[in-house]
Amino acid sequence: MTRQLSVMITLAALVMPSTALGGDDGIVFPANVLPATYDSWIREVDESDVNLRDNDLISVSSSTSTFNPRYGVVEFDLSSLGDTVITEAHFQLWNQANGFSDDTAPANQTAVLIDGPWTSPADSGALGVGLLTWPGINDAITAGTPLPQIGRIDIPRVGDPDGETAGEDGYINRSANADELAALNADRTGDRIATFVLIGFEDGNEPGPGNDFRNSWGDGPDGFGGMDPLLTINNSGVPYVPGVQPEPIFKAIWAREASQHIRDGVLVSNNPEIIGGAPTVGMMQWDLEQFEDSLGKDPDLLERATLELFGTNASRTQDPGQTAGLINTIGGTELEDTASEPAYQAEYGGTELPLQGLGVVPDTTGPINDGESILTVATEDDLELIREVMRGNVSSRRQLMTMVFQGSDAAAPDGLTGQYWGDGEFGNAPILTLTFVPEPSSMLLIGFGLATLMVGGARRQ
Repeated sequence: MTRQLSVMITLAALVMPSTALGGDDGIVFPANVLPATYDSWIREVDESDVNLRDNDLISVSSSTSTFNPRYGVVEFDLSSLGDTVITEAHFQLWNQANGFSDDTAPANQTAVLIDGPWTSPADSGALGVGLLTWPGINDAITAGTPLPQIGRIDIPRVGDPDGETAGEDGYINRSANADELAALNADRTGDRIATFVLIGFEDGNEPGPGNDFRNSWGDGPDGFGGMDPLLTINNSGVPYVPGVQPEPIFKAIWAREASQHIRDGVLVSNNPEIIGGAPTVGMMQWDLEQFEDSLGKDPDLLERATLELFGTNASRTQDPGQTAGLINTIGGTELEDTASEPAYQAEYGGTELPLQGLGVVPDTTGPINDGESILTVATEDDLELIREVMRGNVSSRRQLMTMVFQGSDAAAPDGLTGQYWGDGEFGNAPILTLTFVPEPSSMLLIGFGLATLMVGGARRQ
């Protein structure tokens, strides 16, 4: 897997024009969260280099395991940090049941930070560490810097009642000690690459069930599956907690005075001439009840929300300025195919709760064309409205969140707006991402739907 993501998400109400972000999986990370730019694994029996196992899960096992020794290799590009001194760091590996025999084995491993002949991120990855063979990587390990804290993982097999357990979906997080921070800062000011080699723990015992140390860590949704390894820098003493996304949009339509359109994108316009002789409103709806069902999350733990809207149908795109709100559907119904404008107000309870940042597009923003997107961010007032949805105070069906978009009458330069957004059937579906504060008892978020990111196919052994 070869890719890099380090995109700033500002915690204020804003929109950010962009192309689709985050590679094939579309995940956007804060600037201080570095996903791996390269990962793979190597074993002696293959008589090949590290690149052979690229795009596979990151397999790590000890010499006493049934797999024999395998080294995982994970690399991070530190160049985006610039002059930022690393004062704290968390190494995060995605743990999940993959349907393989190592799901039930204990994960017991350490790590070494290695250097090589590469001098910059551009000449490493597949062209650097990926070219090392088994003897070469062992030489690099011997010359490298041990990582006894940030690289040390010892978790039991599935079925142990307490603590972290192999095969349970979520990130395993380890923090760096002072010596490890110094080594990472040396890499930051040197070749700007941090290359971790993950090594199965060797305790000197004979092979056997008790020493069968092995695990396969996630290498990202655009690799074999799971989530990317992460290096989280200067994050107020805690590891990164990924946002969670509702399953695909519940419903999306656009409507005008006498008709509605479903599976046809979402048209938002105050211009009666753009289509059909009437202004249009766009509506989208998500079912947030899944968060309670799968996460057991208290709405008070909601910390951040973003909505990414994707442009489509450029032939009908003008200026996309729009306002947004939530519809109070107490006493109303689910979003249905019979909606029209302005009848939607009566059908859904009639009360629109204005949003200040989420779904709002400034009047000065240029057209959002096919393949482009805009990221809108909730204000604190917006977050409180979403919390009210999750508490069941905004919908007759508990936790049903219905958004409505209307063209902004103040749009520049002529006061007319017109923007088509994708709905998943016509263009890319919008992405609503909710981020919850970790509960004090655990720094691990088990994200709804993340297990579905696993990619099928035969695994190379």
